[in-house]
Amino acid sequence: MERPLICTSLRKRLDWAGLAPLLLRSKKTQVDTHDVAIPLDCERVFRGIFISPRDVASAKTLNRIERLYNLNGGQDSGLIFLLNDEDGQHNATIAFMTLQLQLVGSWELPVIPVPSVAMVEASLATLRHQMMTTSRKPPGPASKLLPFCSDREPLANHSVNILTDVTSDFRDLLDKLSSDPVSESEIALLLGPDAEKLKSFWTDEYLVE
Repeated sequence: MERPLICTSLRKRLDWAGLAPLLLRSKKTQVDTHDVAIPLDCERVFRGIFISPRDVASAKTLNRIERLYNLNGGQDSGLIFLLNDEDGQHNATIAFMTLQLQLVGSWELPVIPVPSVAMVEASLATLRHQMMTTSRKPPGPASKLLPFCSDREPLANHSVNILTDVTSDFRDLLDKLSSDPVSESEIALLLGPDAEKLKSFWTDEYLVE
């Protein structure tokens, strides 16, 4: 993988101190809009922000997310979220769900969870490979139809991205909505206002209870 460009300010953020070895091997920059930039090809660059559980409630974090989104309308951008709470004072799962809810209706950005700081480099390499691979493939039929699984205006791209992540196909989606209360609650929490539109659509079409 071509060396990523990483912001040197990460040295001052305790949750990401373990990135020091990666910083030594990477190109360095001082920017405030993003923490990492990964070349995808001669024209495209992925830009991301590193977010830990303690960052989620910060107004500064929301401001940085907005600026990242405004760089390119959210295209080739994302949030790298640390699932491991180093200080034990923040619930990483709740913080992750809160972050997803903060994005709904405002910024359509993927959230890439990483289990630990030690896994960041491998996760970035996998992300780069996936983005370069998927960019060559046309959207699948399900991705094209999912936005219209609504009894009102189409679902937001952010909601479609979540659904493609948490379900394997339409049958799996229907099963989760009709016979899996836990999964249905999780989808409702992640989709926010779009959850009602999705549920109403399938209720009208297939009498989902």
